[in-house]
Amino acid sequence: MLQSSVVTLEGEIKTAGAMLAAPSTLLPLIGDFLRWSPIPPKDAKQLARIVARLCRLLRDEVTDELSRANPGLTSLAVKS
Repeated sequence: MLQSSVVTLEGEIKTAGAMLAAPSTLLPLIGDFLRWSPIPPKDAKQLARIVARLCRLLRDEVTDELSRANPGLTSLAVKS
């Protein structure tokens, strides 16, 4: 879920060089990110739901990387 507006750098990142500029909204966005604190789960059931979502995300990311033959993951695979 989007929490604030998208911040776009001023200039093309590949070609602007020293002319690349950050808008005034970038620093507050970074500050908000660094001051964020998680909301702890209230009970075991809520914790299980949160962890299940994270496990699904991790499973999907690992599956994607294995399909790309990422050497960092394929080297961990047990060969039978």
